[in-house]
Amino acid sequence: MQVINAQEEAEESGTELHEFSWDIKPAFDSVPKAVLVMSWERLGVPSEVANDIVDLDSNCLTIPLTPHAQHIRQTEGMSAFNTNQSASNSDQVFLGVTGTSQGDTPSPSNWTATYDIPLRALEQAQSFPFLGRTDIDIEDSQDM
Repeated sequence: MQVINAQEEAEESGTELHEFSWDIKPAFDSVPKAVLVMSWERLGVPSEVANDIVDLDSNCLTIPLTPHAQHIRQTEGMSAFNTNQSASNSDQVFLGVTGTSQGDTPSPSNWTATYDIPLRALEQAQSFPFLGRTDIDIEDSQDM
C-alpha cells in the first residue's frame, strides 16, 4: 500500500519518484561463511554462537529436487545419494562451500542477517525523502 500511495501521490503532484529493486540471482550461495559469521556478530550474537549457527549446514549434502531425485528417495532411500555421478539407482548431490543452504531452516535468518548490512548502509546515505499526503499531514514515505 505504501508503494501504491507514493506512486499515486507522485503522479497527482507531478513529483519525481525514484524506485528500485535488487534482483540478487546467486543470493544464498554467494555469501562467504566468514561474512555470515560477521553479520551475526554485528547483530550482537556471541562469536561462538554465530559460528554454530553458520556451521549448522556444514558437511550437509545438498540435493537438487529433481524428479529423478524424488524417485531415488522413494525407491532407494537416502543412502543412494552421494557425490558420485548419477546412475539409475543413485543420484549425485554436492556439499555447499559458500553461503547458506536454500530450503534449510536457518538459511532465511542467515540471509537476513547478512542482507541487513547493505540495507543499513543505504540508510546512512544522504537521501531526499518523498513526501506523501495523508488527510491532515505531509509525511516522509518510508523505505521498504
